[in-house]
Amino acid sequence: MHEIPSDVNRLIDFESLGSNCEFGFVQRHAGVEPGGLLRWAISPPQALAECIRNSFESIYKFENLFPSAPRMVKDNGSGLAFHTRMYSTDGNFDISDLEERKKIWIEESGKVFYLRDKLNSLLSSGEKTFVYKRNEGISRADLGNIGAAISERGPGRLLYVELDPDRKPGSVYRYGDNILIGVIDAFAPYSAANNASYDVWNEILSNAADL
Repeated sequence: MHEIPSDVNRLIDFESLGSNCEFGFVQRHAGVEPGGLLRWAISPPQALAECIRNSFESIYKFENLFPSAPRMVKDNGSGLAFHTRMYSTDGNFDISDLEERKKIWIEESGKVFYLRDKLNSLLSSGEKTFVYKRNEGISRADLGNIGAAISERGPGRLLYVELDPDRKPGSVYRYGDNILIGVIDAFAPYSAANNASYDVWNEILSNAADL
């Protein structure tokens, strides 16, 4: 296990916004296991910004959940995707009975709504730096939109991590009032999100904490 810089407070000062679970594995690799709504979720940038603005009020309604992957559901109400025990095969739920599937949803939704309330509280307080990355990158317009959505909710800031061949991996620079951009050398593939560049992630987090 790699050593986490002490000034990063063992990653507790950072909260994942997605877009997949790579940063969740960075935390796990360091022995840090914070519960987070989006730590293991898929969150496309435009859907994420809208969810932040509306306090995630529309997420995880039973009638909006459809198979996305064998162990994930797409939430058509929010545009996000979540891990689930409502397993599916070839785009069809393994449990066809609606009431049986709803029993699983009731158990899962309690945790989802608890983590939603926790994230809303963090957005209001601004006590965390919110981390977002996407392997294929996002436009500067989408980046600004997410940053603006965060600033509308409270004093929090966004650390966006991207590939940039013109900058040193591990470096972090300011972009706008509440946005930091960190530079990674490589993202983990979506099929193996735990294969992260842990040392460079740690350098990014340390530099972000300094800023």
